[in-house]
Amino acid sequence: MARTKQTARRSTGGKAPRQTTATKAAKKYGNGPNVPGVGG
Repeated sequence: MARTKQTARRSTGGKAPRQTTATKAAKKYGNGPNVPGVGG
């Protein structure tokens, strides 16, 4: 699920750079839903 969301966000073409950063951070931390930026 998270992967699909990430792809969808990426499809936006960087509409919200913050979202992309949050996704990247989530992947880096490996928390995913725990990260407030992702929002689970």
